[in-house]
Formats: sequence, structure tokens, C-alpha cells
Amino acid sequence: MTVTVTPATGTAVAPLTDGEKAEFARLKIQATQLNWYLVGVILLSLGASAWLGIYGPALKDAPWWGIALAIVTGTLGSGVAAIQSAQQRRANGWEFSNSRKYPTEEPKDKFNAGMVPMFYTRPLLGSAVGAAFYFGSTIVFGFTAPAEGNLGKLAFWSFVVGVLAKTFLETLKDLFKKLRKSAQ
Repeated sequence: MTVTVTPATGTAVAPLTDGEKAEFARLKIQATQLNWYLVGVILLSLGASAWLGIYGPALKDAPWWGIALAIVTGTLGSGVAAIQSAQQRRANGWEFSNSRKYPTEEPKDKFNAGMVPMFYTRPLLGSAVGAAFYFGSTIVFGFTAPAEGNLGKLAFWSFVVGVLAKTFLETLKDLFKKLRKSAQ
């Protein structure tokens, strides 16, 4: 068996099998396609956020523009989080369907085909959490939408909840599980 040494770490790495070579090629294509998709989501969300930020105040009588801003900036935040996570996993290496991690075992979080659908749908989590934030902020914080000068706050916090959408939803799910168990 031939062993390859990675120049960066000096670690011995077993060569890829033919099946792993084919999967490696597919993973690289999937990672590149995902990257371009997320760049598109980010640029479209950024453009829509800018448009709503510039022209939204003139539409203050239109009831939809505040929630539209929250949804778009939530999508932007979640898209940024998704591309950061996907690129970090790609930089860490690859995980094949046979569970082999390449080129090394560490770090554990590597790009794999099972994660691809989640990365494609993650911006939608930001959309949903952005909308929930909009409605929650009108109830809890008394934001009466951007008409009262809360435009920057709305955009900023919607972006933040978009970035944290996955964590927020996981925490909320755990909270409801605990509440349900305590109610029984």
C-alpha cells in the first residue's frame, strides 16, 4: 500500500480508493455549486435589503415593507452563516459515505454529501425566523415597524436572528420538549 504524506501536517494519508476518488470529485462539484448558490442568495438578499432600506421609508403606508425587510435580512443572515459553515467544513476536508475522513480525522467537521440539502435550505430558516422576529418584536418590544425610525434596529436584529436561526430553532425545540415533560 502506498502512503502519501500531506505537506501541511506531515501526516501519513492512505491513498483514496477508486470509489472514494469518484465521490471526492462529486463532493468538490457539490461544494462549488453550493458556494455559488449561497453567494447568489447573499447578493440577492443584500440587494433587496438595500432597496427596502432606501425606498422603504417612502412606502411607510404600505403594511408589507417592514416584514419584507425582516424576512430579507433574516435570509441574508442565515445565508452568511451557511456559507461560513460550508466553507469551514470544506477547508477542514472531506467525509465520504463510508465514513472515512480525508485527508485527516481532525478536525471532525468536514464537508459531506449529507450536509448539502441542509445548506441549501438554511437561508429559508432565516426567512422564517426573520418573520417571527418581526411579529415578536411588535408584540414584545413595541416596535411599530420602521415607520417610527426603527429601520436600523429591525434590519440589524433580523440579520442577527438569521445568523443564529439554526441555533435558535434548536434551543426553542429543546425548550418545548422540557416544558412538555414538566407538564406531564
